[in-house]
Amino acid sequence: MRTVRHPITMFIMAVLAVIGIGVGVLAGTGNAALSHPTGPLQTPASILALAKLGTEGTFSAVYQLSARRGSSSSSAKNDVTLTVAQRSPAGTTPSPGRGLGEWSYRLTTADSTDVEWVVHGSSLEDCIRWRSSGPLQCTGPERYKEVGYTTTYALATIPFLPETAYNSISYALEGLSSHRLLAVRLEQSSFGPLTCVAITGTTWCFMRGGRLASATGVGYLGFEWTKYRLVREQATAPTTDFTLSGVPKEPFMLPLP
Repeated sequence: MRTVRHPITMFIMAVLAVIGIGVGVLAGTGNAALSHPTGPLQTPASILALAKLGTEGTFSAVYQLSARRGSSSSSAKNDVTLTVAQRSPAGTTPSPGRGLGEWSYRLTTADSTDVEWVVHGSSLEDCIRWRSSGPLQCTGPERYKEVGYTTTYALATIPFLPETAYNSISYALEGLSSHRLLAVRLEQSSFGPLTCVAITGTTWCFMRGGRLASATGVGYLGFEWTKYRLVREQATAPTTDFTLSGVPKEPFMLPLP
């Protein structure tokens, strides 16, 4: 299962916190910057359980991603349409190490860079095209055990937003007492009721079934996105979500951020 507990993922999350572009880290001292303190109260475990639901089962979703104004990169590079999809039995997440399930993402920037990532069981393949400068370069398939969980692999999978959001909020809440009560904000949206939690300048909002509806203030190593907004989602994942636009003809290479 893709999980924040892997040491390389923990290292990346720690680096994010140290350099100030990642999630906020909560000390268990009562000084967490939680907005709307008069809202409903929940334990860290209940918040994590809701976020974990959003990483399980079968779904597809489309997000719009953007960077804060004044970022060092062009807005065209950081304005992104991201489609994520997953197929897994209810209550489970795919596991490339065990060859279970399917998951994918398709990322298109406003300056026409395209990245496609597909995992079937333990088989990985991808495609990339930089700014429409020629055909897609598609690589793979390759077995997960041949690639391994490296730092580059961790960076390549950051665009799979459901798991990445769960990992970031897990890290933000780590170390808090299980009895600590945190304020949440309840909102209504076109996707139904949302549960939102704000921690040291970062806010996550989750739908009733745990799917991420929006996030602000979250940054990840190698990327400048700080806003994430759900555009549409469904509880199915069509076959086209797991089919590359091109035919892999080259040895597998991980897409770099």
